[in-house]
Amino acid sequence: MNRKRDQTTKGGRPVTGSIEWADDAKTIPMGVRVTKAGRKRQFIRFDAGTTRADALALAPVLAQRARCAVSENEGEVVADYAKRWLADREARGIATVGHDRGRLGRHVLPLVGHMSVRTFDRDAVERVVEDLDRKIMLDEDDERHLSWKTASNVWVLVSKMCSDMADAKRRDLRVREDNPAARVHPPERGEHRAKQYLYPSEFSRLVECRSIEVAFRALYAVAVYTYARSNELAALTWDDVDLEHGVIHITKSVDRETRKVKSTKTGTTRRIPVEPELAPLLRHLHAARKQAIGRHANRVLWMPDHEDRAILLRQHLQTAGVWRSELFASDAQRKHITFHDLRATGITWCAVRGDDPLRIKQRAGHKSFSTTEVYIREAENLRDAFGLPFPSLPGELTEVLASVLAFWRRPTRAAAKFPWIPVEQRGIEPRTSALRTRRSPS
Repeated sequence: MNRKRDQTTKGGRPVTGSIEWADDAKTIPMGVRVTKAGRKRQFIRFDAGTTRADALALAPVLAQRARCAVSENEGEVVADYAKRWLADREARGIATVGHDRGRLGRHVLPLVGHMSVRTFDRDAVERVVEDLDRKIMLDEDDERHLSWKTASNVWVLVSKMCSDMADAKRRDLRVREDNPAARVHPPERGEHRAKQYLYPSEFSRLVECRSIEVAFRALYAVAVYTYARSNELAALTWDDVDLEHGVIHITKSVDRETRKVKSTKTGTTRRIPVEPELAPLLRHLHAARKQAIGRHANRVLWMPDHEDRAILLRQHLQTAGVWRSELFASDAQRKHITFHDLRATGITWCAVRGDDPLRIKQRAGHKSFSTTEVYIREAENLRDAFGLPFPSLPGELTEVLASVLAFWRRPTRAAAKFPWIPVEQRGIEPRTSALRTRRSPS
């Protein structure tokens, strides 16, 4: 019986209901017995004169409706609660709400969304975990496969929502006395894939390569030497840069989904000292800011669309002759380099240089010192043959055009002032419609 019910909940055979007949020949239908969202059985009586054909047609309709129905004393269902819960998180400025809504919709609500929040129990949460484990075990070529890291993110979301059902700060989000996920074990975990970073010699080849547009090379230099997150760089304005005292104030970031300015990832602000090698570039860009055009003219940097940054970086590394296999490998133990790894590069360089660990933590904006320790341990293994961190930048980087730096979103092709140079995707990347940066900002 339980197996049959689970199949119905997980999308097995469709629910049909159990018709009860007044005669052994099953020609006179009395009604249909259905299972409600709270797993309670209910008998629904047919009107007098209902025929056998009508009963067979009505039974699955009534059963499906009952599956999503909740009695007045049972309150709302999990799907409705999730909408209210996500709306509250969005109102509080939590940046991941867009992803959270998709994760719940794909991996959680199809299993438990129809259930009452009052009768939603540990067994239901365990079914969610079992389904996540099943998706983790699927072959990577299977479109239903889920990485253990993504499954872990889904679990964190589910456990937090279940916790808030009992202990939310907002009283109207408290709908039960207990946390149904309190004693449930999380999904299986895999191996952490190694982070990537550039050696100083590889970085020098990248920023010195004249085959790469100068605006990109300037962007890579600022990303490494400030080790700020990419969306923090996107929100950086000249009001945040104090060239007189050599300080950059990181106060905000740009939401990846809405493109609106919001707080930083950790909700805190921090100050980063300007590296001496980066100061000439910043001074030139600041002097040229008056030539910038557009409503985003106060932005410090021009940046390509988020979807394009990692692909372009890997292509530019190849153009510069940087072919270290670890930077382009993607398997169970390694991940290819992304734009975010330029931040990891700068933090690793600080650790190799011997900067104070607590200063690294504060400047990088890490919430926990354990995150900073990862970079320190890596630096201890590499310091002897690593090279000189934060090398001098080539002088031609100051040739970046202010009109290019003024663009926050890429203009349409008709409005562009740049030559149309398509970005080839060969070697390490398949062709993809996600690549939208199609011009050379030079």
